[in-house]
Amino acid sequence: MKQKTVFVIDDDPDDLQFMRDALNRVDSSMLCVTSSYPEDAIKLLTQGLIVIPDYIFIDINMPKITGDVCLHRLRADSKFLKTPIILYSTSMPKEVSEKLLQAGASFTFSKPNTENEYVALFESIIFKKTKPPQYLQR
Repeated sequence: MKQKTVFVIDDDPDDLQFMRDALNRVDSSMLCVTSSYPEDAIKLLTQGLIVIPDYIFIDINMPKITGDVCLHRLRADSKFLKTPIILYSTSMPKEVSEKLLQAGASFTFSKPNTENEYVALFESIIFKKTKPPQYLQR
């Protein structure tokens, strides 16, 4: 089985570590690449400086380049038309979620409160092992 790769873009180092830990619990063989700087992440991805990941998770609220701008830039590149891109934020109002889904997000969610909730979320999205949590929008 091919090793899955997840790329997480988030300017909060604590959130990045929290997500890395939860992904490791889901599957310790999964490669988790992270970036705190959206502009660097976009460059790495679009210029082929790293392998195209199986999943891309992007925080919406970041300085300079927001998550929705990252989404638009990645979806504008044909290499990422089929890559699941998931956007998340501390708060995800339904109208924001719908706008992001229409713009090409595969899923949206509000950040869970616990690592166990992140694990359930990742199991649902990546491995389809569990029923999608209520806060996951498609």
